[in-house]
Amino acid sequence: MIRKLPESLAVRFDVLTHRLEIGYLSMLSIASALLTCILCILQYIIGAAAKWILQQPHTNLF
Repeated sequence: MIRKLPESLAVRFDVLTHRLEIGYLSMLSIASALLTCILCILQYIIGAAAKWILQQPHTNLF
C-alpha cells in the first residue's frame, strides 16, 4: 500500500526538483555559450590562416 507524502514534504520536493531543473538548464545554457565562443574563435583563426596562405607567393607544391 502506497502512503501519500505529507503536503509540506511534497511541496518541498517539488521546489527542490524545480531548482535542480533550473540549475541544469542554466548549466546547459552556459555550456552552449562557451561552445559558441570557442567555435567563433576557431573560425577566426582558420579564416586568418587561410587568408595568410592565400597571400603567399604561389609555389608548386607537388
